[in-house]
Amino acid sequence: YYGAEMLRNVQQIQVGDKIQLTTPWDTLIYRVTELKIIDPADISSVLIQPGRDLLTLSTCHPYTQNYQRYLVIAERDPDAAMTDKAADLQESEATWDASPRQVTMETDGTTSIAEVEPQSITPLPQEGSTESEGSAVSNLMIWLENNALWAGFVFIAACVGVLAIWQKHREE
Repeated sequence: YYGAEMLRNVQQIQVGDKIQLTTPWDTLIYRVTELKIIDPADISSVLIQPGRDLLTLSTCHPYTQNYQRYLVIAERDPDAAMTDKAADLQESEATWDASPRQVTMETDGTTSIAEVEPQSITPLPQEGSTESEGSAVSNLMIWLENNALWAGFVFIAACVGVLAIWQKHREE
C-alpha cells in the first residue's frame, strides 16, 4: 500500500522467525531459513526450487547505496499453527537475538559470511549516494510518505499565503 512501511525492519529478521502470509484464500506460515546478500543481476537465488515451497523477501542493500539485494528466504511450515498478533509478539520477544545477523554474501561467484546489524531502517530525505543516483529521490518519497500529513499542511499554508499576497497585490 502506498505510504506503508515495507521491509523497514528486514535486518531485524533472523533465521527461525515466522512469516505469516495472509491471502484472500488462505493463511500460509513460513519459517526463515536463510539470509543472503546478492548482486542485483544474480537471479539464481530467487528462482523456483523444485520440491520446495519458498517465500523470498527482497530489498535493496546496503540502505541508500542499493547496489546489492538483501534476501530473506523462508520455507513453508505446513505443521505450524496460525496464531494471533499477541502470540506472535510473545514468540518474537522470546526468540529475539540482538547480535549481528550472519548473512551469506554471494559476490562475483564467491560466497562469504557477512555480519549485518539488526537495525530498523529510517530514511531521511537527504540520504542517497553517487553510486545510486535515484536513491536520494526514492528516500525523499519515503520520507514524504511518512510525513505526508505535515507536508500537506505546509504546502496548503504556502499556497494560501501566496494567494493572499497575490490578491492583495491585485487590489493595489
